[in-house]
Amino acid sequence: MRLLFVVLLVTLVNGKVECARILGIFMGQGQSHYSLGNFLMKSLVESGHEGFLISRYGNNGMKLSNYTEIVIPDEDHSDQLYDAMTETKHNPYDVIERLNENAKAIIPKVFENSQVKEILNTTFDVVIVEQIFTDALKVLAWHFKAPLIVFHPFRADIWINSYVGNPNFPSFIPEYATTYNICMNLLERIENVALYFYDTLFREYVYLKEHNQIMKRYFPDAPDLSDIAYNTSLVLLNSDISIDQPIPKVPNMIDIGGFNIIYPKPLPADVFKFLDNSTKGVVYINLDMLTSNHILEKTRNYFVKLFSSSEYDFLWQWDEERVPNQSPNILVHRELPQQDVLAHPKVKLFINIGELQSIIEGVNYGIPQILIPILADQLYNAAQAHDNGYAWTIPFSELNEVDFGWAIRELLDNPKYYLESQSRSKILKEKLVPPKKAAIFWVEYVLKTDGAKHMRVGSLKYSWYQLFLLDVFGIFAAVLIVIIILLKILVTVICRKCCCCKRKTEKVGDYVSVYESEML
Repeated sequence: MRLLFVVLLVTLVNGKVECARILGIFMGQGQSHYSLGNFLMKSLVESGHEGFLISRYGNNGMKLSNYTEIVIPDEDHSDQLYDAMTETKHNPYDVIERLNENAKAIIPKVFENSQVKEILNTTFDVVIVEQIFTDALKVLAWHFKAPLIVFHPFRADIWINSYVGNPNFPSFIPEYATTYNICMNLLERIENVALYFYDTLFREYVYLKEHNQIMKRYFPDAPDLSDIAYNTSLVLLNSDISIDQPIPKVPNMIDIGGFNIIYPKPLPADVFKFLDNSTKGVVYINLDMLTSNHILEKTRNYFVKLFSSSEYDFLWQWDEERVPNQSPNILVHRELPQQDVLAHPKVKLFINIGELQSIIEGVNYGIPQILIPILADQLYNAAQAHDNGYAWTIPFSELNEVDFGWAIRELLDNPKYYLESQSRSKILKEKLVPPKKAAIFWVEYVLKTDGAKHMRVGSLKYSWYQLFLLDVFGIFAAVLIVIIILLKILVTVICRKCCCCKRKTEKVGDYVSVYESEML
């Protein structure tokens, strides 16, 4: 009885959250966005909570009790998404507009879904929304009168910073969708600042305005979207210093990059045999959205040609059963458990399109990477990985047989990429608290503290002109101008008096001279 009393007392003191109802909304365009959201929600369910996940995709595998998935299928985004593959020159301004247009198209489908309408009549204790150009969906936190947690699938940037008062530094932090390295030259910094101001104006006067209109169409009584967004309790960042440069972050922004890393499971028999029997080592290729429908036949053919002529073996995740002229050192699979493959000691190189989830998983296992970015954040992710020395980048628009073949040989033969990958792996793994546990802790912390209002920084209470001290500098400038004017007036008065005295002296001198002349 005494032990039971102690346990109950500790539970009450710690304010442990018992079975909260948590709603997750992850509407990113790629499977990786769903994968991250699914893993986070399942982790919370395994911790004793009830979870609901709204996403574009669904999991056909094992179901969990207390876990419900609502799938909002979207077949219309493919054309917009793959337009980037035909671009010969990357334009970050187009990326922002393309992502926004796609997100605006999916939001009404969420609000109009029958399952979503059903849960609107229930209650939730906290709402987690993925920050992926879907701000209108944050109205559900207002609707349920629940704290709002934002999951940002990237590092801290302008699209999330202002909601929690985190400072923006375009002087040394590349903007979203750029391809700049960590150390930008003068021209790059000029372009980065221009993109920063464009993003700021676009977000405030176009993006939020449009999403506010969409939101009001379905929730006419809701407050302005900016008020809802600026009540964000917590931001979970899919980032880590092993892959991103250290940047300032306010207390309610938490890095959880690598939270989706799991203990390796046994591989399919044919895959394990292929990996285990490799004498030289295996190159693992997962090009995700770069499927047979979106890659030229000649590109696929020189892939096969390069792989076939190599002394290494190639495990290729591809959407076909076989590829033409497939050699014995190539194994093609439709579905592969990526983390389980990367955990095998025979894997020597990882080729992917630069999605942050894949990069982090590759870094976790210390494997050098060749990145073939196509669009959006992939270009930024690849640029940082290349600059950090554990990867080589070839943008899809510049991909050719010569450069691709050289990159494969370079990363397999030059040990510096392996050593840097191993170093980054140690940084990723050296954590006081594992990222998964940190993610669960902070979600529960928001629940325990009724929205964690005490973590919100004071800068959110200031207008932009107050935050940048423009009012203070304005007063200083006004005071300085007044002082200059007064000094000018004072100098003018003194000068006039001096001139007047001088004229009087001259007149007196003239009178004296005349008098002396008359006397003579």
